[in-house]
Amino acid sequence: NCRALYVDALPDSIMWIGPRTFRNCPEVQLTHLPDSLVYIGQKAFMDCTGLGLVDVSTYDPPQGPYEYKIDSSAFSGCSNLTFGNTYYFRGWKIIGDSAFKGCTQLRAFNDSGTRDGDTVTTIGEYAFQDCINLGFLRLPSNLQQIYQYAFALGRNRVNGVSEVVIPIDEIG
Repeated sequence: NCRALYVDALPDSIMWIGPRTFRNCPEVQLTHLPDSLVYIGQKAFMDCTGLGLVDVSTYDPPQGPYEYKIDSSAFSGCSNLTFGNTYYFRGWKIIGDSAFKGCTQLRAFNDSGTRDGDTVTTIGEYAFQDCINLGFLRLPSNLQQIYQYAFALGRNRVNGVSEVVIPIDEIG
């Protein structure tokens, strides 16, 4: 039980956050993601309801043969999670199943990347399920897979998405 554990920042040298590391730790706060981080494990921050604003505007992951993955349910149930005014996922390649499920304060998903291939290629099942305030989606041009129900809303919910940008040349 980590109900009294308070974490404000992660070391700048950390590359990997293991599965269930901070699961159900309501006092965990992150001000930014360390540039060295390339993997966030399954349920790593699941149900960390105190996790709020995480500044990802300066996140610049290392080059290398890394997976760059936000794994299944990594931030699921973090109902106060927001990325401020940036809303992008620079550097992350894979967003796992239910990774942000129930993150009701997320407002946008903008993945335009900064380097060639520096964008999300896979969005898993239910990845953004019940993100009821998600109002803007910009999907990357090299996106390869969006699995079923990636942006689904539960029963009796109103979809707040008002704009979707899909930079593709051809459908079908």
